[in-house]
Amino acid sequence: MYDAAVFDVDGVLLRRHPNYPDVYRSVVEGTFQAFDVVSDESDVEAFVGGESKTLEGMRAVCNCYGLHFESFWEERERQSTALQRRLLEQGERTPYEAIVRMIG
Repeated sequence: MYDAAVFDVDGVLLRRHPNYPDVYRSVVEGTFQAFDVVSDESDVEAFVGGESKTLEGMRAVCNCYGLHFESFWEERERQSTALQRRLLEQGERTPYEAIVRMIG
């Protein structure tokens, strides 16, 4: 028996949200707002986009606004965790049946 389950947003243990990855745009937008930055769509896309999302691209966006990347990322992770919790509580993210059986 396990004491905890670890998951990420890739749909490995939990079913992806029907609006994935768009649902995570709000996290990036909220992170920019937390730093009093008005971002444009390409800035958000650097953090959400598929192939266009690279570490270098995300760092470059932060540099453009004079933001410390690690601080930005910590805030983004805090907001992402809060979103994940809300989605789980609202039943919008659910574990696969195999995971439910595994954790009992």
